[in-house]
Amino acid sequence: MNARLRVVIADDERPARSFLAALLRSFEDVVIVAEAESGKDAVAAIERERPDLALLDLQMPELDGIGVVRMLKKSDMPLIAFVTAYDEYAVRAFEVNAVDYLLKPVEKTRLREALNRVQERIEHAEIVAEQTERVGDAIAAYEASPRAPYLERIPVRRRDEILIVPVAQIASIVAEGELLYLTTIKNERHAITYRLKDLEARLDPGRFIRLGRGTLANVDLVVKVNVMPGGTHVALLSNGTSGNINNINFRKKRPPSAPYERVRVVADAVAAEVKRVYQGLRYQDWVPLRMEQTELALGVRLPAKAEVERAEAILAKAKGRALRTPEEVYAHETIQMKDYPGEVRVILQALRIGDLAIAAIPCEVFVETGLAIKKQSPFARTFTIELANGCSGYLPTPEHHKLGGYETWRARSSYLEANASRAITDTLLSLLKVVAK
Repeated sequence: MNARLRVVIADDERPARSFLAALLRSFEDVVIVAEAESGKDAVAAIERERPDLALLDLQMPELDGIGVVRMLKKSDMPLIAFVTAYDEYAVRAFEVNAVDYLLKPVEKTRLREALNRVQERIEHAEIVAEQTERVGDAIAAYEASPRAPYLERIPVRRRDEILIVPVAQIASIVAEGELLYLTTIKNERHAITYRLKDLEARLDPGRFIRLGRGTLANVDLVVKVNVMPGGTHVALLSNGTSGNINNINFRKKRPPSAPYERVRVVADAVAAEVKRVYQGLRYQDWVPLRMEQTELALGVRLPAKAEVERAEAILAKAKGRALRTPEEVYAHETIQMKDYPGEVRVILQALRIGDLAIAAIPCEVFVETGLAIKKQSPFARTFTIELANGCSGYLPTPEHHKLGGYETWRARSSYLEANASRAITDTLLSLLKVVAK
């Protein structure tokens, strides 16, 4: 028996791939020899590494898990286990043909059982060959099974209401973290919790096309396609939306610039706009003033005992010298946070100055949170002030926590519960309703 089971993971969604990798790394008898973010990369990794087991996401764009199996020669074929969101036809095909599969979100016990079966099979060449045949039979059964009809309507939630959005009225679907944002031909925007490729499989491919990894567009509404440098394209939809918006056009080579030149350009533009607005200010000798304040209890993301022990081991190796690597810095932060309380209270304020509202938050606020407050505020004009009445660190959204950017890394600069931004938003909107009366 091999000392350690050599595994390749293939999933185009980084959070799902990282979650599965973390589960595998918790087993001492497993080593991940490659991670692939596409079917094409999976084929190359399997041919290169010749693993014992390949964990293939069934639904990947362009070349899916089934396509990977078809691309492999029999001599290169490892044992296969498909990973999939629930699909009754796939599950039935796998079970009838005794092919291993894992349902998302993958459970550790179920994964362990699959690994045990692989360990038993790899010692017997005839069983490996038989499993290859079973995978082929399962694929044939799956592809011969009937399919559910394409979606014609998608239910979405808006506060306490459930709206039914006709698919024909959807202009684009964009993936951001674990959410999908549907934009209609009237430029209405709705969020749903769904994976893009799972929804894509339920939509008519004659109506929706892929524009990059994270976007679907209604082909009937594409009115123009611009060719960009490097052979890429930007599609313009009839509802006026398009992709790739930024302060800087990264697709064009920029001439050399002096230090801070871009900062000056932005600062000059802001200053010019402030001057323009200032010259048209309307003065009033009286406006209604009101302020409401509350304290909100929020949970703290404390390190577990194992994390503290790991951090202590990392710092022990540093032997008191200056910390140099991100791993050492965040190990130090873990030690600093081990005695933090499990809950903290933050001060939130809503202020009214005439028809203007201000939301005060003691954190570094992401633009999504500020825009959400502005959109739902009872005032026509609302803005936020961050780091007000305290300094409670970054305030990433739950979606950003799933993406795992540095602002979410637990430290004294980012320690509030993952749902903190939503709790703060809901509380401030309640305060704004009070000061609006």
